[in-house]
Amino acid sequence: MAVTRFDLGPEPSDFYARYAAAPRDAALAQLLSDLLATQHSYAQPMSLKTGRLVLALAVLSLTILYSVLAIAS
Repeated sequence: MAVTRFDLGPEPSDFYARYAAAPRDAALAQLLSDLLATQHSYAQPMSLKTGRLVLALAVLSLTILYSVLAIAS
């Protein structure tokens, strides 16, 4: 599967097109600014994903435990 959506920071091709000729420090400052802004905007979705991952792992663990107990009986 090819990833065509960028969740953190600017899209690389657009960023490189805009800042290819710019001074290195200006490009790095803009990149850091973009990353901090997207990190802030994705804080809530990431915490929801973490909670869903923990729930999925708990269900998987219970399924494995139940299967082991069912096979052992």
